[in-house]
This record gives sequence, structure tokens and C-alpha cells, in this order.
Amino acid sequence: MKFHFELVWLMVVLVVMIDAYLFWRWRKSDLFNHLTGKLSALFLFGLMPLTSIIGFIHMGWRMPTTDSAQIYVDFGWFLLFFLMVYIAKFFYTGFSALQLMVNRKRRKPEEKVHHYPRITRRKFLSQMGIIMATAPFVSLLFGAFQGRFAFYTRHLRLSFPNLPDGFDGMRIAQISDLHIGSFGDNRDP
Repeated sequence: MKFHFELVWLMVVLVVMIDAYLFWRWRKSDLFNHLTGKLSALFLFGLMPLTSIIGFIHMGWRMPTTDSAQIYVDFGWFLLFFLMVYIAKFFYTGFSALQLMVNRKRRKPEEKVHHYPRITRRKFLSQMGIIMATAPFVSLLFGAFQGRFAFYTRHLRLSFPNLPDGFDGMRIAQISDLHIGSFGDNRDP
């Protein structure tokens, strides 16, 4: 298998760019002023990128010279853990950069900016809980009132080489999952 080492350098540049941008945003926030914020920044924007860069370079140098399939298994696990972290960082970087561009384009120096009141965590979680709890209820209602008469018929022609002659040409009907007994006006058998 031909391996292109340029992909390794592309991933290294991508990691450095994402983490440099996120570190710049982190420094501008209030989180960086505390000791836990500085330690988190060291871990998120120092150790994780360094580990990723070293891992990509190491795998990139080992892959062309090895004949074992274990390197691909190792690379798969490394890539899984890398993507679990960096897909979230990548999307956050994209949305954050988009937000910066939109805010710069919209804001005019002489215009007064009005801020709406922020939603509290308690209110946000209660609203999300209501939304999440409503979804199963709505699907149950849909099934009870709209999907209860959505029957369908499926005809299958089966053939078995060792089927006895007495069953040749026999039709079998299966009726299942009719949960309409307690719903609706028609309760007569």
C-alpha cells in the first residue's frame, strides 16, 4: 500500500491551526485567569496537540517500512481517539470563527448594542427536559391515531429443496402487531 506522507503534515498543520485559534479564544475569555483555566489550557492546547502531532509523525514514519498489519490496527485506534477530540474542536472552531465574522460584519461603531437577558442553566435544562420528554409522547400519539390503520401486505414466494410434497403450493398467512384493540370506536369483534 502506498502511503502519502503529505497527509501526515496536513494533519499536523490542521492540529496546530485549530489549537492556536482555540487557545487565542481561550486567552480572551475569563476562564484563563484562574489556575484551573491555565491547567486546562495546558492540557487542551498543549499536551493533546503535542500527543497528536507526535502520533501522526510516528505512524507516518512506521507505516511505509512495516509489513505487519498491526500498524493499521494501532493507527485505527489512534485515529479513533484523535477524531473523538478533534471533530468537536473542528466544529467549535468553525462555528466560533463564523460567529466572529458575523459579529464583525453586523456591528457598527456608532450603533448601540442591546443585550437580551441570558437564560439560566436551570431554565435551559428544564426546557430541554420538556422537549426530550415530549418526543416519545408525540410518537406514541402518532402511532395511536395515524399509524393504527397503516396495514400493509407483503407477499413472499419461498422455495425449499427438502420441503415435503404435501406442503407444495400451500399458502401461509401471518398477522402480527395489531395493537388497535383499545383505541378507536370500533370495539366489536
